[in-house]
Amino acid sequence: MREREALTELADFARPHGVRIALENIFTTELGQYRQTPTEVAETVKAVNHANLVALIDFSHAYIESTFKGLDFRAEIRAMAPVAGHLHLHDSFGRAQGFYKPFHPAENTAMGIGDLHMPLGWGDIVWDEIFAELSFLPDTVAMMEIGRRYRREQPESLARAKGLAGLVDAPAAVAAE
Repeated sequence: MREREALTELADFARPHGVRIALENIFTTELGQYRQTPTEVAETVKAVNHANLVALIDFSHAYIESTFKGLDFRAEIRAMAPVAGHLHLHDSFGRAQGFYKPFHPAENTAMGIGDLHMPLGWGDIVWDEIFAELSFLPDTVAMMEIGRRYRREQPESLARAKGLAGLVDAPAAVAAE
């Protein structure tokens, strides 16, 4: 209840400034943590029911959390899509970091674990299938979150993201980060 009240207060504050607050899904990093699933994030946004509050789908986060909790990744993002006004695009393999603590971050990439922020198509998220079946809110913004180490691959990922935006009913603006 407190979360919803706080989100309503933030959304009310944002309204006169023409800003939308985006509630992002995140993933569990340690046993015992509480994280809302993507479906639960969507339920929260729906319950607040405020034009200045939208869901933010981070596809890799949703994939990791779904794998960790044994949920259907595609069903989870389908639940969020109707209330999503912001998207984070980056690839991964949906494998939780778990208890493994790498000596060097490149170890995670080599083992395909964690929130890798790889170029689109480098992991195993089926981007074309996903974007062909989803619709988002009008004026949805898609942000590419490709890690700094992949700077040379960013133009290709941006082109891919723009192609994905053309697959949805309400095309999203795509920005590179």
